[in-house]
Amino acid sequence: MAERELYDAKWITEVAKSACLRLNAEEAEAFARTVGAELSHLAELFEDGAISLSEDALDFELLREDRVGECLDAEALVSAAPRRNQTCFSVPGVLGEGGASS
Repeated sequence: MAERELYDAKWITEVAKSACLRLNAEEAEAFARTVGAELSHLAELFEDGAISLSEDALDFELLREDRVGECLDAEALVSAAPRRNQTCFSVPGVLGEGGASS
């Protein structure tokens, strides 16, 4: 029996929706196959030692310190948002029910 596909068409469709993209069933299936194949290939490359993360990629000392700066105007920031709630962006939930309300 084949292993359950981690990145199936349903998952691809949900990711696409979060990016405001609409995929038909055929497109979702094609993307699911492509994503699965690419990630499987990447995993094989890691396992074979053909690629690895550099030590710098894991060195959190490279990150700068947080600095308090001048606040931006909230109204200006959300003025072009497709959906908003007063001065906040309204983002649809993508991980199941109970997400942000519009």
